[in-house]
Amino acid sequence: MPPVYLELPKMQQALSHSEEWNAQWERLGNSGVLIPQFCLVDLVGSRDPSRYDMLAREYATLLTFTLAIQRKIGVLPEYNLESKWLESTPSIRKSHILVALSEACSAARNIHDARRFACDILTLDNLGNDGRVFIDLLKAIMPRTPPESLTTPTYVPNPAWDSFRASKEQSNITQMEKWGLSYAQILRTELIYLVVLYTSLSFLGKERPKIPVTHPRGGGDASNDPQRLQFQKENRRQLYGPSLAKEVTREDKAAAKERQRQRCAYCTHCSRPEQDGEKFPHCGKCWNTLQRDVPYCSRECQTANYKPLHKAICGKALDLDTAVSFAMNGFTGA
Repeated sequence: MPPVYLELPKMQQALSHSEEWNAQWERLGNSGVLIPQFCLVDLVGSRDPSRYDMLAREYATLLTFTLAIQRKIGVLPEYNLESKWLESTPSIRKSHILVALSEACSAARNIHDARRFACDILTLDNLGNDGRVFIDLLKAIMPRTPPESLTTPTYVPNPAWDSFRASKEQSNITQMEKWGLSYAQILRTELIYLVVLYTSLSFLGKERPKIPVTHPRGGGDASNDPQRLQFQKENRRQLYGPSLAKEVTREDKAAAKERQRQRCAYCTHCSRPEQDGEKFPHCGKCWNTLQRDVPYCSRECQTANYKPLHKAICGKALDLDTAVSFAMNGFTGA
């Protein structure tokens, strides 16, 4: 299949122009453009297949983060949210859903772009008109086991994606396609969880937790690939015209630079973030062998993490299943 480039709404407008930004997403979702096949090709094309080890670890990190969000959702019933939500008006419910969408999607590029995988669920009318729809979604993703024993997220069905995934898995699926399908599913799940959590907390007048945005050195991004950039440039010229296309590209570059500035590394063992001007050392063997970034805030954290977790994968390339197994061992404390 030839390259695909999807021009998505601008992440930098999620907070500053939230209503128009959301309307753009809803129009795009109703346009029929976001079919699974195109979305998968665009997703896989944006990543460097030679950095599969990094992509596998990125997926595993998203999985553990999604489970952490599900744990937070598990405490919502104690606030008597259901009766309060059902008694409120659609306009009030929609205002909090919009807050949740804009705040969640403004945190990180991958979370923002994940909305293309969740347009069937994440619309103001769907979640806000009938209060029961949101409550049913909340109950569907509520943990069924004690929070500390969560190992698998509850996925929200999407008939189009589920059918596409099943057909691909029965064919000669490539390693990158397998990663892309898994990545799309976990991003969809993470975003839905975040919107449910943030909507609930906004409605209850409570502060929303900050989303940690990591900055791994040696990542698997292929957004600067010359062929992809040229394809993007030609598509934007056709969509906007030469002059406006240049302006849009300049705005995107400025926004990307600002996001890059705000990112930081987190200690692999204790999760402490880097402070301004600080740069954590990382596992030398993993970096020199695989360009894999495994940062630690101190020698003590590196030592404490090595034998129970890191030793098994130190300097060794990971596939998707191994990366998930390793991440889950750290998540559950096994």
